[in-house]
Amino acid sequence: MYADCIVPLPLEGVFTYNVPAHLGPMVKVGSRVNVPFGPKKQYTALVTALHDRRPDYTTKDIIDVPDGEIMLLPGQLRLWQWVAEYYMCTLGEVYKAAIPSGLKEKDGVVRYRPKTVECVRITKEFFDATRLNSTLATMHSAPKQLLVMTRYIELSGLGAAITLNNPSILKEITREEILKAASCSMSVLKAVCGRGLLEEYEKTVERIPTDTIPTSLLLQPLSPAQQRAHDEIMAQWAGHDVCLLHGVTSSGKTEIYIHLISKALAEGKQVLYMLPEIVLTSQLTDRLRRVFGDRLGVYHSRYTDAERVEVYRKQVSDHPYDIIVGVRSSVLLPFHRLGLVIVDEEHESSFKQSEPAPRYHGRNVALMMARMAGAKTLLGTATPSVEIYHNARTGKYGYVSLTTRYGSVSLPEIIPVDLTELKRKKMMSGPFSPLLLGEMRATLERGEQIILFQNRRGFAPVMECNVCGWVPRCPHCDVGLTLHQRSAQLVCHYCGFSTPMPLHCPQCEGDRLGSKGYGTERIEDELSHLFPEARVARMDLTGNPWPGDQYRRQGREGEPAECLCNSRQPHRGAGRQVLGTDHHGRRGHHPPPHYIHRRPGDKEQQWHIRDRVLPDGRLYPEGLYRNAQWRGRESPPRL
Repeated sequence: MYADCIVPLPLEGVFTYNVPAHLGPMVKVGSRVNVPFGPKKQYTALVTALHDRRPDYTTKDIIDVPDGEIMLLPGQLRLWQWVAEYYMCTLGEVYKAAIPSGLKEKDGVVRYRPKTVECVRITKEFFDATRLNSTLATMHSAPKQLLVMTRYIELSGLGAAITLNNPSILKEITREEILKAASCSMSVLKAVCGRGLLEEYEKTVERIPTDTIPTSLLLQPLSPAQQRAHDEIMAQWAGHDVCLLHGVTSSGKTEIYIHLISKALAEGKQVLYMLPEIVLTSQLTDRLRRVFGDRLGVYHSRYTDAERVEVYRKQVSDHPYDIIVGVRSSVLLPFHRLGLVIVDEEHESSFKQSEPAPRYHGRNVALMMARMAGAKTLLGTATPSVEIYHNARTGKYGYVSLTTRYGSVSLPEIIPVDLTELKRKKMMSGPFSPLLLGEMRATLERGEQIILFQNRRGFAPVMECNVCGWVPRCPHCDVGLTLHQRSAQLVCHYCGFSTPMPLHCPQCEGDRLGSKGYGTERIEDELSHLFPEARVARMDLTGNPWPGDQYRRQGREGEPAECLCNSRQPHRGAGRQVLGTDHHGRRGHHPPPHYIHRRPGDKEQQWHIRDRVLPDGRLYPEGLYRNAQWRGRESPPRL
């Protein structure tokens, strides 16, 4: 028998191996096998087919089978093949991106090991009331050992288990629990085990806790506008598999999602809920888990590889998560009975994988996966992407609009500020206009909070030699490197390349190196200098610790920050009083992909931030308005 296998290498096609007779019962379609490759290498491959066709070349034998579990479902393989063809990559590259590294051995090195804890239990010999009582009666000379047994009986429910003669109802007690309860040392526990009363054993546990948040929330009733949108979505799904929910920010799209998820679960279906950013994933998870409990799983790159392995293994098991909340990579997870796919903020560019291959778009792959599985797809956003909006308006997708904000919250007052004119009049002494500075001071005096939006991480977008004009560039991407002054590094925000900040220009050897533009680090420093009494915090990828506060909104002494500098548009629950600013720095060395296409969406997201704040919130978009395209506008542009 022969097996066609996918190897995690950027090579076309599959590779055929001979299945030894002793491994035949364990090798199945979709299982992992360790195979030799080349003269010395060894990889973990996935079996895609079993057959008896002898190849016209000499085949090598499969070395062994790590386990008999199925790791690749048939529908998942079809999706991989589509991704490889559509995005012009190999199956091996898709396999490498989809399967966690812990499930891929290389040269015999096992990367994943289950997490275990040491537990204690009563031995079979003493699972008898008469014998146990007689032994305990002789232990008065060892009070600490007797206390260990007393605490074990209390914690494990041993008395009820012996009465019912049912050891399966014994509660598992970890070694740490019994040591803490008895306030004793390890030597005392060892002595008890030496008497034959207790025995130690290892128990495999999950790395991802599932019982930290109780299921305490019920489905909230929808508002009339939300209910109307919900019913329209169901009607659109009768004729379209894909529907666009074009709802303004704070219209309550998430609550509609929750009701649709509940309906899909009632039908025995699985749900994939995709979000563009890890920050949003963490924020939403607590809310969903209070409704759906341990039926919810989370998958993103901030999980350790071992945690991602455990999520993946559960998804291929007979009892998978009913709901998966994740970012782009979650679309490659296996699903047995997928019934609903929700892509929130579908316009976000972070759904697109740039490097390495496969360079897939998570939203588009989700659409194809749902189509293959016969599932329904809901795309939600306040600023639809051009292609999705076109498909919806031309009838290819269903279209539902939700124009009413929850609680009838109105748009903010928008006051554009032309920095070009202010600079010409020499009224600018930093990144903030006099108008914005005055409003920030007034806001702090009222005891309210401020959010400043600056779409550049780091200290400055560009570092430049003031003598010869040399600008450091990424050797891989050919874009200017961003200066991160806190870490004294120059970083490429495209591929992650970094290098120490130079002290001298490598071109002219001068020491007059300066920075151009403003990043979130520099804005944070300016705020701390202008308002030393205020609590200032920064929220971006580099300044956002994990785990911990997902938003880093804590200022000094753990109190809420009064000034928050954000590298992306503020999200749900971001703050109170918002004074938004979008300072347009020099972009000559940072050409963002599809910048003109994405810019209106970013702008409108800021305009709609009014829904997250108090009724008197204001938005101050600052920029170099050379063509005055937004000057004097009273409302945000629409698609």
